[in-house]
Amino acid sequence: MKKLLVASVAVMSIMTSCGNIGTNTALKSESDSLSNAIGNLMGMQLKSSFKAGEIDTKIVSQAMQNILQNEDKKAVDSILTESNEYFRNYLTVILPARKSEISNNFISEVEKRKGVKKTESGLLYEIIETGDMKNIATNESIVTVDYKGTLNDGEVFDSSYDRGEPAEFPLGDVIEGWKEGIKLIGEGGKIKLFIPSNLAYGNQGPLAGEALEFEVELLKVKASDAI
Repeated sequence: MKKLLVASVAVMSIMTSCGNIGTNTALKSESDSLSNAIGNLMGMQLKSSFKAGEIDTKIVSQAMQNILQNEDKKAVDSILTESNEYFRNYLTVILPARKSEISNNFISEVEKRKGVKKTESGLLYEIIETGDMKNIATNESIVTVDYKGTLNDGEVFDSSYDRGEPAEFPLGDVIEGWKEGIKLIGEGGKIKLFIPSNLAYGNQGPLAGEALEFEVELLKVKASDAI
């Protein structure tokens, strides 16, 4: 889930005060304040894009200095081309492969837990409450659910509980792990789903390569023509 690091000129243009914003260093000039603002914005981008320890800020700082101080345009262009190629490869090859390895290990460990069952597709699940099995969702059903989704490191990435209201959507529009897992309980049921990456987002999008864990309450099932 790495975001491209973009500094917004529009945002920085309103941060013209020489005030001491977000730093212990005294800001004595407009240049100091501008530098501080840029640092704060880039720091926030880095913080939201990378986990603690994933990057070395000293190396980041040195690389920035090398670009800022290098007057050889061809050399700078070459550095930037190489950096773009590496970053693209990191996002599309290195990171997904690393995530897949971690996710596979996670799924293997979950499979050993007492009470966890496995379907033919590889979906792991634990039924907490069965619900009304006379009212089971199909791909054509509109379902209302409360849920919490976490990554295999325990980080919550999505939660209807946090938003304060249930979610409603056609079951046929969601990832394969949900389609299969929600059908294992009836209306009013509750289930934990441990979804391998191939039944989640595969190699596509910000959750590429991730195994996902969901706790889902199926609050309501209704036919698609009922709305």
